[in-house]
Amino acid sequence: DKAGESRLIYGTLDFNDGKNTFQSLMLQTAPVLLLFHPTTGPNARVDSQPSRFDFSTGTNRAEPIRDWIARQLPDGPKPQISRPINYVRLISITTAVLGLITFLAVAAPYYLPVIQNRNLWAAISLIAVLLFTSGHMFNHIRKVPYVQGDGKGGVSYFAGGFQNQVGLETQIVAAMCTLRNGIFDNRTRSTS
Repeated sequence: DKAGESRLIYGTLDFNDGKNTFQSLMLQTAPVLLLFHPTTGPNARVDSQPSRFDFSTGTNRAEPIRDWIARQLPDGPKPQISRPINYVRLISITTAVLGLITFLAVAAPYYLPVIQNRNLWAAISLIAVLLFTSGHMFNHIRKVPYVQGDGKGGVSYFAGGFQNQVGLETQIVAAMCTLRNGIFDNRTRSTS
């Protein structure tokens, strides 16, 4: 608070430099954060006992401490957290990004042919189409069983009714679509 708008002054005292002060405040542990309220003026408090922040909760971040101070202060400007630039983090991120760019540039001759392979993308697209048209996403979202009982001690591979399906049914439909597409492709090739 360089402008002094919150009218708050921070100070530190080491035990070696202020043993008498620690004894007069009856402090047994450190660190201790005490907030001394004004004794004169419009925000004065009758009791002159300082407010105390408890570090025993394991607080090691600035935000809870700043919030506690802000709650203790009267209405008006509150102090903000101002952190110095973390140069180690900045250098680490810069080095990692430059290393990644260098790796991508050096490895480009090896991975670009794979990424630009039309047959690979066609296979991925075909697999995705077959998965989605065969009900795989339906099974994944609804978490359907793989097979179900038929009520007579056997196993049913197809669920009856609408909006019902079992996992094995999806695989059977996918295999049938694949076979049908393969047979259809062979017929069109032989006729042309």
